[in-house]
Amino acid sequence: MFALRKKDAYSTNEVMITVILISLFLIIFCGKSLWVPASRIKNLYVRAIVLSLTDAGSSFASSTKLDLWVPFIREKYLSFTGLSTHSSWDTRYFNRRNTTDAPLLPLYQDKPIASHEIIIPKTENPEATLDETKEVVSKTFSSNSPRSLIHSLENPLQVYMFGDSQVFSLGSGLSRLAGKNSPIDVDFLAIHSSGFIRGDYYNWPLKLADTLSEVPYDAVVMMLGMNDWQSFWNNKGEILKKGSPEWIEAYKDKCRTLIDLVLLHAPRLYWIGMPIVNNPIYAESLSFIDSVQEYLAAEYSPNLVTRISLKNPFNFSKTPTEKPNEFISTIEYGGKQLVVMGGDGSHFTVEGGQFAMLPLFNRLSSDFMFSIMPVASLP
Repeated sequence: MFALRKKDAYSTNEVMITVILISLFLIIFCGKSLWVPASRIKNLYVRAIVLSLTDAGSSFASSTKLDLWVPFIREKYLSFTGLSTHSSWDTRYFNRRNTTDAPLLPLYQDKPIASHEIIIPKTENPEATLDETKEVVSKTFSSNSPRSLIHSLENPLQVYMFGDSQVFSLGSGLSRLAGKNSPIDVDFLAIHSSGFIRGDYYNWPLKLADTLSEVPYDAVVMMLGMNDWQSFWNNKGEILKKGSPEWIEAYKDKCRTLIDLVLLHAPRLYWIGMPIVNNPIYAESLSFIDSVQEYLAAEYSPNLVTRISLKNPFNFSKTPTEKPNEFISTIEYGGKQLVVMGGDGSHFTVEGGQFAMLPLFNRLSSDFMFSIMPVASLP
């Protein structure tokens, strides 16, 4: 039997030993970073078992200092290629285990906030609601801002948009709507697969605390939720099943964390809703997420948090025979057919993002003062 074996063939035992050795080397050299692929296992029970095994292996690697080599090589590579400052490679916010919730700034500050150079005052009523307190904060930001409240080409409205991969198309669409040499200036950051839930994958609270304290934005736009239809652990180590009442309340708290953080730095937040997608199962889950977000948005003053719906972004292209909330991939505009949704049936194209962001563009134009009214640039 062994004489008939080919030179390049391996027995089952040899394959098994090779796999074991490779696994051991990965554990030793990768150390604590092994939790990253393990955390992406969908089944929470299997994930818990694998995470405990990786913790045991990484503990040995950490004690022997062998787990320092891979991070060292990675850091040198990123520095050499110039990727160390790129948002997709910044480990300050990516894959931060046990740091899912960044510490929030206190509501009342004893020193000025750097970006606005103001002090947030206490309300006259010590028992004021959070919503009433935020109204005071918003007015203070507006009245104490060193920049003119009338926006122009020289003093454009500074808009920061953040969220998951959908923001690439929507942010690009909003930028195209504003056009070049516009009184509206749009910065956007799209992090693939991010959301309100998996703060261990990408820590949005920490990222926003850093970004919004450095740049004085006039308005912030948020779009998260397309990756949030999943169960997760709460702080007590309990599994919250997606869609359950406990899950809904915990999800609202995660949303409030980002909303409250944004409102400590910017006077207005525009919250983009979930889109209509082609897959009916995915569409149902996004509809549920959208309803929870809408309910939560209603808790805030509309002068602080404005909900922008994506349920019917191409209303003008519909005929009377078409159903509302129906998935549309192409529209007729200006005498030509435009592709407005990508091939995956979930993400807008940049042209689709332009039409989808038109209601937001109009709200920005009406909510802020301009010396020359912005004009939307459609395809």
